Amino acid sequence: TVLALAQSAVLFRASLGEELRAYAHLNVDTGSYPSSGLAGLDLVEGWISYRPRFSSVAGARLRGGHFFPPLSLENDGIAWSPTRTLTASALDSWIGEEVAVTGLEASLELFLPTSDLSFTGAVFGGNDPCGSLLAWRGWAMGDRQSGLSDRLPLAPLPAFGPDGLFPAQDPWVAPFREVDGRAGWYAAAAYVLPERLEVRALLYDNRGDPLALEDGQYAWKPRFAGAGAKLQLGRGVELLGQLLDGWTVMGPDEAVDVYYRTWYLLASATRGAHRLSIRYDEFRARDEARYRVSAPNDEEGDAWTAAWAVQLDGRTTALLEVLSVDSTRPARALLGLPDRARETIVQVGVRGRF
Repeated sequence: TVLALAQSAVLFRASLGEELRAYAHLNVDTGSYPSSGLAGLDLVEGWISYRPRFSSVAGARLRGGHFFPPLSLENDGIAWSPTRTLTASALDSWIGEEVAVTGLEASLELFLPTSDLSFTGAVFGGNDPCGSLLAWRGWAMGDRQSGLSDRLPLAPLPAFGPDGLFPAQDPWVAPFREVDGRAGWYAAAAYVLPERLEVRALLYDNRGDPLALEDGQYAWKPRFAGAGAKLQLGRGVELLGQLLDGWTVMGPDEAVDVYYRTWYLLASATRGAHRLSIRYDEFRARDEARYRVSAPNDEEGDAWTAAWAVQLDGRTTALLEVLSVDSTRPARALLGLPDRARETIVQVGVRGRF
């Protein structure tokens, strides 16, 4: 039994009229990860947006700063938290750990008679080591949101030793470091039918130089496509589903070459103050590199999550969650562990706003 403060977040919001807004989200890291932030205090998101309205049917949104790409459907709570479970899906757990950008984003918004449609594009820097954890550690499920200056630890694999493939790699990853001086981009679209349906799609490419190395951090070249939908069925019942499919390479001769895919389906029902949610996740990684025998990055697994949430008052929610994960990863044998891991975690949590 472990009692812990999983996340402590501070939010700042400012509005200068209806069009200009500012937002900052800082986390106090209570975990054991090494951090270069001040006493574990680090910026998760921080941006300024300008949202003019051209007419009754069209508008725009400009945003600059550090932020998550607009993909997640389940992390729709305060401080980019999942509202239906304690643990995010494998997809959104990876986004929270490794995929945030520092750049400029522009959106065109169309307000149709019964629905809304938006098209978004962004140019960004940083996020060059993105994909390091996914390839070298594998998929994970949790609630962590990496800060701008975070350092996420790597397992002591032989590839990082003096005689390994990547001896210059630090024992940790700084996922938002700029390494190669190249700008990346993403493009997204969203369709919203209020109270019924929301659909999102996104293409991401950080345009990393897989040969670049700076201060113990390699640049990676991840590309992925993501899509998802949220459907309201009425009587408090909703369905969510998302898919992410991508590829990443790093190093000379594509020393790391990994295809990855994950998807989840979540059903949630609300009755009064109670909400019951069930989610199924599946995740895969396929190693295509020439060194996969000595440094394998293959993985496959799935997970079931069941969560019961009770709204205690307008600011406090209690949750009970059972998470069962079954995964196979050959690289575990390099650390003296079994290839296959089957884990079940029972958690009780309380979320509050002050």
